[in-house]
Amino acid sequence: MKELLQKAAEHFHISSFFSPEMDAPDLAGDSNRGLVRRHNEDSYIYIKGSRKTPTVAIVADGIGGHHNGDIASGLLVRLFLEKWRKYIEEGKKYSRKELELFLNTLFLAINDAIAKINKRFGSTHPMGTTLSAVAFYHHFLISCHSGDSRLYRIRAGKIRRMTNDHSIELPEVLRVKLAQEIAERVVQDGKCYTQKSRSVPRHMITRAIGTKKGCPPEYNLFRVKKLDRYILCSDGLFLHLSDEEICEIVQNSSNPGKAVNRLINTALQRGGKDNVTIIGAFFN
Repeated sequence: MKELLQKAAEHFHISSFFSPEMDAPDLAGDSNRGLVRRHNEDSYIYIKGSRKTPTVAIVADGIGGHHNGDIASGLLVRLFLEKWRKYIEEGKKYSRKELELFLNTLFLAINDAIAKINKRFGSTHPMGTTLSAVAFYHHFLISCHSGDSRLYRIRAGKIRRMTNDHSIELPEVLRVKLAQEIAERVVQDGKCYTQKSRSVPRHMITRAIGTKKGCPPEYNLFRVKKLDRYILCSDGLFLHLSDEEICEIVQNSSNPGKAVNRLINTALQRGGKDNVTIIGAFFN
């Protein structure tokens, strides 16, 4: 009878119901300012769960060119941690749907809280942050992302980008033109001088946390398998490394700590033009 139920489950893609519980992944993370930027606007956090509680990891990158990007990414992490601790302390019997609802509600609340601060101060350049977050529980993961921070999966020697960037690449000609148009002008001694043009980012973010009210991240659900390896990162990583290079380093690292260190060091060796933040999650 059990064999018949298992075959039926496989046919209807619900075989995970009969699968044994999986241990939480091994985790490691680190962040580096890079070799060019004066400040690190990235923030990150990871909390290892168990067979009974979810594991979560977050990478947030304050939007470049906006004021207080580091404050926005830091706020996101701190607000999440505060609510997550209460969520775990309640000791609920977690389910996928219940976890999805919690994350959806929480990230929307965080988005609106940051947007409210922007409105209060009337900033013409509202602070915001990208987001790449995952929640692992049993045989699935919930991905929440906004902006161009990414989630990668390495499985059986192949890499797959699990998120689509919410951004538009700006051609160099357009970047130069925009930089000239937004050049700051100051009046000194009764004369007008043109300051050095503000730098224009390589990509224009089309979706972010905190820049406007009612803008939640994108959610996706994926199945997890044994020996899967996951990388969350800010754009300072893939600015310098291709997906294939990321795959090779992760595949040849014995644990997530070594993988994170090698990835960051490689990005720095190639110029370190941006902040780089990485979390690795390895399933045994």
